[in-house]
Amino acid sequence: MIESEINKPHQNYLEGWENLLLQDIRLAGYGNFSEDIIPIEYFKNDLGYRSQAFENKADILFLGDSFTRGDGLPIEKVYTHMLSEKLNLSFSCLATGGESVAMQIAKCFFYFKKYGHPKKIVALFPMHRFSYPYIFGEMENPKENIKQAKVFNSPGVEERYVLTSDLYEFKVEDYAKRPYLPRQVISNQLAFFYDRIMLDMLEQYCESNGIDFIWSCWNQGYQAALYEAIEEKYPGYHKNYCWIEANSWYSNGEVVLPPGQKEVDCHLEFSDDFLFHIAADRVKNNGRGAHNGSHWHMHASEDFYNFIVNKK
Repeated sequence: MIESEINKPHQNYLEGWENLLLQDIRLAGYGNFSEDIIPIEYFKNDLGYRSQAFENKADILFLGDSFTRGDGLPIEKVYTHMLSEKLNLSFSCLATGGESVAMQIAKCFFYFKKYGHPKKIVALFPMHRFSYPYIFGEMENPKENIKQAKVFNSPGVEERYVLTSDLYEFKVEDYAKRPYLPRQVISNQLAFFYDRIMLDMLEQYCESNGIDFIWSCWNQGYQAALYEAIEEKYPGYHKNYCWIEANSWYSNGEVVLPPGQKEVDCHLEFSDDFLFHIAADRVKNNGRGAHNGSHWHMHASEDFYNFIVNKK
């Protein structure tokens, strides 16, 4: 190599490079967009999370997506609040709607760095969700998913953000044209692989630092198809996994029921509540429909509570 080439300044070929550096845990979603058919109050801390101020150093740190954030429900009807009340512990919550396992765990480590360790981490994760940097003309979200979670890295620079995409397709495209849609070129196996790496890393960190770690997955397919197969090959893999029975429930119109049942047979004293079966976010977005109602959250909080108490 000749000297002129050695001394030649390097060209910045990473367009939008600032979008590739995750520097902190701001921001927590896409503003005040609402799908609720009745008014629901969403208090937020200074970073935009549905949580108390992180400076308060809560006993429990919750991780997850919109299920944990409690979209469509008052906070007192969300499992995070119910579980904290049962345990008589304070809590903070990093949950962001539409976010992946990897992004939540990355934020968790930023939380540790700035606010220290909680006593417990309780996580309710999605599955087949992949986070990726928005790169104009190359990697974007499909138009119908335009409101999918954005995590801004550079405050005030709206065009630079990390996106997430649900990868429920089981076959990638044979060819694709720019801009690439993640579901066309990234398989759900790849998302699962990176999520497992992050999950294992967080679990080991918690063990080394005396943090009680409990996790679960709200996706029906995990407990129905993957849990047993993983446990058979790697016995003890789910030692910190809380089985949530209500994850197997199904929707029958506007009623949500356990398999094989035609009517609800528990928590009947709350069954007249408008939000008992289905949350208030019933203005359809992306064909998803509303989130689980308060009855599911009651069962999730009970299952987490029993797991935590029996784990001692």
